[in-house]
Amino acid sequence: MGKKPNPTLIGAFVMGALALMVVGITVFGSGRLFRRAYPFVLYFDSNVNGLRIGAPVKFKGVEIGTVNQIRLRLDQSGTDVHIPVLIEIDQKKLAEAGLTGDFGDPRVMKKAVELGLRARLETESFVPGVLYVSLDYAPETEAKFVAPTGTMQEIPTLPTKLEQMQTAVREVLNKLDNINFKGLIDELTHTAEAIGGLAKSSEIRTALDSLNQTMTSIQQFAETLNTNVGPLAKTLDGTAKSFQATAEKTLVVEEELRDTLQTVKTLVDPASPLAYQLKQALDNLGQASQAVKVLADYLQRNPNAIVVGRSPERSTP
Repeated sequence: MGKKPNPTLIGAFVMGALALMVVGITVFGSGRLFRRAYPFVLYFDSNVNGLRIGAPVKFKGVEIGTVNQIRLRLDQSGTDVHIPVLIEIDQKKLAEAGLTGDFGDPRVMKKAVELGLRARLETESFVPGVLYVSLDYAPETEAKFVAPTGTMQEIPTLPTKLEQMQTAVREVLNKLDNINFKGLIDELTHTAEAIGGLAKSSEIRTALDSLNQTMTSIQQFAETLNTNVGPLAKTLDGTAKSFQATAEKTLVVEEELRDTLQTVKTLVDPASPLAYQLKQALDNLGQASQAVKVLADYLQRNPNAIVVGRSPERSTP
């Protein structure tokens, strides 16, 4: 007869097969076996209550990874209370969001941090008290590293918006504490008393009376000026009209003078008819003068020519 199988051995084999099956389903179902993820560490100095393993990591609201671990540091001093949070950025989710680049290369994340990439805890809007990690650019902030020489690349963090508000309020309160309100109130009281005493002094009353008289004089002067402005304006208007009439008459005289000069210029022009007639008259006058001269010479040689007349000229043989 053959040896009977050992039930214990068979049971152990079955349990081992079932365990391997569960592990395989878990690994293959989660996709971790073929998933490419890049690990980074964040150090938060605030309360991380509400942050859970598996919480999303978002860049400008787009999920690109998850929170992998939340740790405690036992070697911290009293002033160093940072809590390390390990995250993984999924290459597949980056590609689906349209981001390219090998985030496994430390130079890529280093450049992003230099440009202002920071991490901050934010609250899920639809689940109060549940936190997630938000990545965004804040180039105006300083990159503060807690363990820059660690084995895992670090992304600097920023306090939450509520913490920033609390810090601002705390600074305001500290400044208010430094103000000496009692001394300030005493100074204000002394100033008010001094103003009251000054208001009651006779010099102030005299100055106010003088000011009142001055204002009355100014008002009377304004009324007088208002009364005289009307006639003065009419006089100036009449003067302006007279000046305008005189200017118009001057323009007329100027036009007439210009016409007279043009006429004179026309008369004295050598090519004008008057100049030609004057030349003819002068020529005739010259000829008449020459004839009188000849007659005078003849009468001087022949005085009796007035009585007997001019003798006929002898013919030349």
